[in-house]
Amino acid sequence: DLRSGTSNAFARSMIRHGVSPHDPAFVRDLDAYGNFLNRATGRGNIGQFESSLPLLNTVFYSARRNVGLVQSPGYLFHSSSRVRAEVWKDFLSFFDMGMGTLAVASLAGAEVGIDPTDADFGKIQVGNTRVDLWGGYQQMARVTAQIADGALKGDEEEVFDAAFRFLRNK
Repeated sequence: DLRSGTSNAFARSMIRHGVSPHDPAFVRDLDAYGNFLNRATGRGNIGQFESSLPLLNTVFYSARRNVGLVQSPGYLFHSSSRVRAEVWKDFLSFFDMGMGTLAVASLAGAEVGIDPTDADFGKIQVGNTRVDLWGGYQQMARVTAQIADGALKGDEEEVFDAAFRFLRNK
């Protein structure tokens, strides 16, 4: 399993850096990193709404996954420097791999969306086929760019519309 293997690698790294498995900080950081991995792979924590999951999944496709996509970037600012550093490495590796793939696709002649306000932002297009490499994060990047654009222009309606369209489609 990818999550347990990644957690084990993080635990081995902490041990190599002198953190004892008996240290409460070891358990705390391993637990926090495991929570990050769960959220980043679509196992978001919906807390008190757990019993409402079947209804939520009817209204919002894969509610737990959508919540996880919003929760996982929060770990970039975690209180533990070890967890924070590992999460930054994970996100940057993900971003680098995606950008490298887009660059190679562009060099190979595929059309690549580079306008963050366009629905094809960050996608590879070959003919009528579009490939989204970002696993849900493309939509978040796109709506963030649209909200920032509206805020910079001082256009509150554009900000509201971008946020509303994003939520409506979830």
